[in-house]
Amino acid sequence: MNRTLMDMVRPMLLQSGVPSAFWGEAVHTAAKIRNRLPTSSLKGSISPHEAWFGKPPKISHFRRFGCAAYARITHPVTKVVARSNRCCLLGYEGTTQYRLFDPKTNKVLSKVCNVTFENEFLDPSEFVNVPYADHPLMVPEPRNYSEEDEELDPDDLPELTPIPVMPEYHPAPRPATVPPPLPPIQPQWPIPAPPQPSGIDSDTESTLSTDLERASQHSSQHSSPRESPHASE
Repeated sequence: MNRTLMDMVRPMLLQSGVPSAFWGEAVHTAAKIRNRLPTSSLKGSISPHEAWFGKPPKISHFRRFGCAAYARITHPVTKVVARSNRCCLLGYEGTTQYRLFDPKTNKVLSKVCNVTFENEFLDPSEFVNVPYADHPLMVPEPRNYSEEDEELDPDDLPELTPIPVMPEYHPAPRPATVPPPLPPIQPQWPIPAPPQPSGIDSDTESTLSTDLERASQHSSQHSSPRESPHASE
């Protein structure tokens, strides 16, 4: 389909003299025309437009791409000025509105009604203000197609290296049930005294227990809150 549209765009630009900068407008117009032409790929050789909307399309508003179009000025400043602007046709918006290029303002006008067409084209000098008007359309053509290319002999095709088959991936099975989390370990308070070695005699054991009691009393005295100096007053 891209090749079909470009085969339509090429003569449209060459015949009208419209610069290649408007090739996007030409593609859009070519697609609109192509969708309204009958095709044998649809039952009854109807157009894609009829297949989609269920009714035949209207083509009475079609004109030659790039032809001179005079857009009517609805509110002229004075009675002696021109009542229309000389433009060129670029495309369609519906069946009653058009897309035009105004060479005086160098702008593309959309949704223009009340247009009068003539079977002539604008002079190339009227497109001098269009950016890149003098540049050709740089669309690469990878190769030239012919009827011989479309009918290839299977014996002439190169041998293709088979792609190795990758082994199937089997994920590891997940457990049916997830065990509940273990309860957190609560610290024991007060911390029990470490076990004493078996080689300590009874006198040494009594001395150690006395030292532990003094250390615990000393720590309890220092950990108690101090009395406020104003409490006695």
